[in-house]
Amino acid sequence: MAERQWHDLEEIDAEEATFPLACTVDGADMVVFQNGDSYCGVQRLCPHQDADFVRCGMVMDNGTMLRCRLHGWVFKLDTGKGVNAGQKDGIEVYEVERDGSRLKARKK
Repeated sequence: MAERQWHDLEEIDAEEATFPLACTVDGADMVVFQNGDSYCGVQRLCPHQDADFVRCGMVMDNGTMLRCRLHGWVFKLDTGKGVNAGQKDGIEVYEVERDGSRLKARKK
C-alpha cells in the first residue's frame, strides 16, 4: 500500500484565513474547517445534490461530524461515512495539520 503523502496548502495562511474555505489538494477540490485549534478537510461537494460545503457544511458534535445544511445529511469526519445518508454515500476526508502559519493535508 502506498504511503499517503502530505500536500502543502500553499494558498492558505492559517493565521489570516477565514474558515471554512475552499482549496485544492493533489488536484481535488476540498474544504478546510477549523474547530478550535484543530483542522479537518472534506471533499468540496456533498454527494447528495452537489451542495457546496463552503456554504452548506457545518462541523458539529465536538468536531466529529459534518452536516450538510441543505438537506441535513450527516457524515463522520474520521471515516467519511454517512450517518443518515445511503450506505454507499460517503465523502472523502482529509487530515489537516498546521505547521506554523501553513497548513498541509493528506487523504485519510
